[in-house]
Amino acid sequence: MLTTGELARLLGITAPTIIHWMETGRLPFQRLGPRGRRLIREQDVRDYVAREGLDPARLDPEIWGRVFSVTDVPGAVPALFITNRNFRCVHWNSQAQALLGWNSADVLGTGLEKIGARVPGMEVDLRGLSEAPPGQEGPLSLHVEMRHRSGDWIAVELTLNWIRSHDREIEGVAFVCRKMT
Repeated sequence: MLTTGELARLLGITAPTIIHWMETGRLPFQRLGPRGRRLIREQDVRDYVAREGLDPARLDPEIWGRVFSVTDVPGAVPALFITNRNFRCVHWNSQAQALLGWNSADVLGTGLEKIGARVPGMEVDLRGLSEAPPGQEGPLSLHVEMRHRSGDWIAVELTLNWIRSHDREIEGVAFVCRKMT
């Protein structure tokens, strides 16, 4: 769950604006703890970003990575890269660089073909995966190997999260990668 301050940082606005939106019903929230702290669920953040048509490339990458986190490890920021509707990379965080070896200058603006993926013995087309299967609304998680810049293959859990417009058209895809141990 995100605090009002974290959500404000993510969206690039003030915490009082977030509180106003919560109190007027624009953003769902829960009050937790003895002081009744306002918190918002990650799913509600994803829904808000999609509903408002916000460009993920303009959001705070560290917090956006946490919104798509697939585990509850405190402070763990996953490797994250985001594509636009044309399947061009528009965001590549430092965790993706650490995991896969490519820096943002190598991948920003390029297609997904540069980033190799496979299930053992068979190539996986990340662009093809980017086109959500019919009826797929939530995230899709797969166990695949992704190619490091060095050419080595790394086993990862890859989670695809579709970013949709108000009319449910795909505007982009967030790929969350966690190295499997």
